[in-house]
Amino acid sequence: MSEHTPTPWYINVASGPTQIAAVSPFVDIGVCFVPSDARKLNVGKDNAAFIVKACNNHENLLEFFKWAMREGPWDGCDLDGAAIQDKAEELGLIVKTQYDAEKHGVQSDFETGDDWFEYAPDLRAPLIRPGTT
Repeated sequence: MSEHTPTPWYINVASGPTQIAAVSPFVDIGVCFVPSDARKLNVGKDNAAFIVKACNNHENLLEFFKWAMREGPWDGCDLDGAAIQDKAEELGLIVKTQYDAEKHGVQSDFETGDDWFEYAPDLRAPLIRPGTT
């Protein structure tokens, strides 16, 4: 079985006004989305963003799933929230930040400055190739 194009993939918006590409910096290949008219350009950007996020996070999400299955139902069902959170952080799926009520909403169990976890930036938004916006 052949290997896929190495990650990280990026969105290249400099391809032209009607081309959006999910590309890899390692090889000269990409997936281009050429909308039939300008009104569909956002659909192309959304498709490229989806592909980039899926490619860049595939290995860590797969590893997290395998780990959860091994540690949970296949090995005694002793997973708890702390173990899940620790593994997700180890794999870069979540990141620790500081709780801020203005940013995160009022949470009765948290005070300003407490540890707070969020999805990693790469799960929230695709990478945009620098200089192509």
